[in-house]
Amino acid sequence: MRIAQKNFLLVAGYVPNDAQRRTTPNGKELIEFSVKASQEGEVAHWVKCTVWASFPAIFQLAQTIKKGDSVQASGTFATREYNGKPYVDMTCEFLSVCSFRAEVSSMPTPQNIQAGFEVVEEDALPF
Repeated sequence: MRIAQKNFLLVAGYVPNDAQRRTTPNGKELIEFSVKASQEGEVAHWVKCTVWASFPAIFQLAQTIKKGDSVQASGTFATREYNGKPYVDMTCEFLSVCSFRAEVSSMPTPQNIQAGFEVVEEDALPF
């Protein structure tokens, strides 16, 4: 019996352009953005990130990503080569966004994202 292995990647860096929302020909929604991950003086490494609507909380957060935001994302990835250059494509399963913009009121908060969690009153906790 062979066990399938996943390649998993964690990337942190800055977003050079606003996230782009689109729909595939078969009707599935997704959001794409790139992350520039490099240390000062090093060659930049670019990761193309995709967030599918099947991850609703992450999908809602990804819609707020703007140029210049700092993100931390992780998920499964694959590498490819095009015209002799290596590329990394990642499907996000976790996403954190740090925005330095003033209009962060549109960003999701714990009150407006349920993400599959049940809200429990504090008095109902057993401890």
